[in-house]
Amino acid sequence: MKYTINDHIEIPLESLAKGSIIHQTGDEYRFLYNEKLYDIRVMAYHPETKTYQMKVNGYRLKVQRSDKIDELIQKLGFNQPPKVALKEVLAPMPGLVKEVYVKAGDEIKTGDNLFILEAMKMENIIKAAGEGIISAVMVNQGDKVEKNGLLAKL
Repeated sequence: MKYTINDHIEIPLESLAKGSIIHQTGDEYRFLYNEKLYDIRVMAYHPETKTYQMKVNGYRLKVQRSDKIDELIQKLGFNQPPKVALKEVLAPMPGLVKEVYVKAGDEIKTGDNLFILEAMKMENIIKAAGEGIISAVMVNQGDKVEKNGLLAKL
């Protein structure tokens, strides 16, 4: 088992076992490690992500706990969301194209803003649902589009 602090410092459990808890009151601890005292307060624990929010000597830290299964899942790449390669961007509703944020040749990533489509007096931001390179933009600002109308090709 290991602990990762602020997403970059890894500490194996064996190292922490060399220290000892001197005093505990509720969620506050005094920990002796390498002849130094550390005041630790656990502010929150999220069991679904095995993540602690804590203060150590007044510094706020995020600590992630991981075991051999977590390490294997990461090594095999199962913790990464699948990348979706888009072929086209379709209008989710009929409306008026208010803004076009992309042009042919632009590389897009999941979540990038592509268009603003006005429908029923509301502006809707059309975001990329995957990754790719825009090969052609099929609409211009001011164009009217139907539901499932082609906005861009990738």
